[in-house]
Amino acid sequence: MSPDSTKRPTTGKGKRAGAGGPLSRLAPLQRLGLLVFGTLLIVLFLGFAVAVGLGDPSIPDGDVALVEDTPADIGEISQADYDRALVQTAARAGLREAPRPGDAQYEDVKMAAMGDILDAVWIQGEADELGVEVTQGEIDNELASIKRQNFRTEAEYRRFLRESGFTEDDVDERVKLQLLSTQIQQRITESVPEPSQDDVEDYYEAAKATQFTTPAVRASRDQRARPETVQPLEDVRSQIVSQLTQQAQQEAFAAFIENYGSKWQSRTFCAEGFVIDRCDNFKPSGRSDAAPPACYEANPRTPPEACPAPVQQLAPALPGSVNPLTPQGQRLPQRPTPTGLRDTPAAPTGLPPGLPPGVAP
Repeated sequence: MSPDSTKRPTTGKGKRAGAGGPLSRLAPLQRLGLLVFGTLLIVLFLGFAVAVGLGDPSIPDGDVALVEDTPADIGEISQADYDRALVQTAARAGLREAPRPGDAQYEDVKMAAMGDILDAVWIQGEADELGVEVTQGEIDNELASIKRQNFRTEAEYRRFLRESGFTEDDVDERVKLQLLSTQIQQRITESVPEPSQDDVEDYYEAAKATQFTTPAVRASRDQRARPETVQPLEDVRSQIVSQLTQQAQQEAFAAFIENYGSKWQSRTFCAEGFVIDRCDNFKPSGRSDAAPPACYEANPRTPPEACPAPVQQLAPALPGSVNPLTPQGQRLPQRPTPTGLRDTPAAPTGLPPGLPPGVAP
């Protein structure tokens, strides 16, 4: 999985049993093993729809997956890489040993283990294409900071390594991935230009009545009368610039994530028995995991109350809702025409009676 993978210690390699323990004792692993690219990325990665590839490349013998167009040989994911990730994932879930194929928990653990491996390859591949690098010194400094925050003693850190199935090299790689992901995100957000003068003025005019105006107050026994006041543009310019910049950065990052997921997914091919929904050669069943099983039965004993639509539902912006305050508008999902409206006569077409062709009504 990485250029020096053949030189790494492989604690847990080839074993199905990993040193387990209560999940609460593995809290540091949550930080070292799961904080890869941030919560936003993890959520978005797992939500990508998968397209079926037109042809699969040859996966090297003994490997479980191949990610094309990666630096060195990190895209060749070996059985040893997978076995190690499986042990670590099982330990993270509080299991005393890694499940075998056919066990009730195996598919869930397999998917999580493959996901961790692909995250590592994809992030390093993206960093290489963007020219983002981290030094060993930066990794050492970040790890020292993590250890100070999460472990009271060196002995406690060593116990974490034993219980999690992680080696020192595994921890270094996780820290490296976290640093790379942070730098990638910074690269994307820092590339967003500052909003223009027109953008600032448009936002101010749209928000003036709601954000920058203090209503008048009538006199009463408890307070004096106070006239309406409006903050001038120059007093709130920096606030508007900051808000518009953050908004543009979020949009740029969301667009990057969408492209990132589809690009690396199209380069990822998994061997039989290791295919997950992030592999290009994954063939979806077309069934929603959230749908009741009865939705896909010919003659269910108990008909379902509702079944999800077979296609992704569109959510266009409500006309008139797009403005400088809400650039995406109010999103409403498209729905079937209500039953009561289906019998409404259609709007007339053509010219009204009595008008000759070419004459506007």
